[in-house]
Amino acid sequence: MTQTLVELWPIISALAILAAGLISFRSEVLLRLKFLEEKIKTVFDLLNKNK
Repeated sequence: MTQTLVELWPIISALAILAAGLISFRSEVLLRLKFLEEKIKTVFDLLNKNK
């Protein structure tokens, strides 16, 4: 059991680092989308205000 854990440790740690990176990337993308939605909403509000 211990030998198997020692052999799998690099794979387990790589998967953990990959998961952390993917979560970070996803949160950054969601933040950018939220920012873009706010800009689009502002543009439409300004266009509707002028009508």
